[in-house]
Amino acid sequence: MGLWIPLVLIFGTVGAVLLGLLRSGKIGRRSYSNEDRPEAPGPAGSLPDFSGYPCGHEKPDGPSIVEVYGVKIAVEAASVCPDCIEEYLNRYSTRCASCRQPILPGMPVGQAWKGSPFPHTHMTMECTESGGLYCGRWGQGRLVTLHELEPDKFPPGTPNVVAHVYKTGKPTSID
Repeated sequence: MGLWIPLVLIFGTVGAVLLGLLRSGKIGRRSYSNEDRPEAPGPAGSLPDFSGYPCGHEKPDGPSIVEVYGVKIAVEAASVCPDCIEEYLNRYSTRCASCRQPILPGMPVGQAWKGSPFPHTHMTMECTESGGLYCGRWGQGRLVTLHELEPDKFPPGTPNVVAHVYKTGKPTSID
């Protein structure tokens, strides 16, 4: 009889915590916005552009290891040295809402859930719940939107592929 009381307390506390997490959206089904996304005023380039880094340092022949937001990343040989690559990536990258790892310029990104710590996720099975949440590529410090990437398919303000399909009623493929 004395064992029931601690078990009820433990399972009751665990149940209350789980219900609280479900209600706050920290676990379980996440909600996403179908609201239109405002277009940024200027170009952001969907691939890394080192033209603003007139590097006069020595460049290695092969790949290098750089640190972006405290994470070591291997990068291919580029037109600038590893120190300038590291400075560029730390300036223009963002973090993934799911894994907190860096999202580098040129990477495809998905829309994160409402209330997430960062607005975008990696487009991987581990970080994004659906390919339909694809919303563009990370550019130089900002999102390069679907409209900027494919203006013939996506009108300005399209937040993600799923929202576009719901609005138009037509299937969409990304080239």
